[in-house]
Amino acid sequence: MIIPLTHHKNGGFTKHKVVGVYLFVYSIFSRCAKGIVI
Repeated sequence: MIIPLTHHKNGGFTKHKVVGVYLFVYSIFSRCAKGIVI
């Protein structure tokens, strides 16, 4: 199984980017939820 280095790097970067965005949105959503509850 041979994976091009550039493709592997782009795939890893994209995955980290998606996870980062997910955590960012989740943190904002949790803040909004706390604000609504309070």
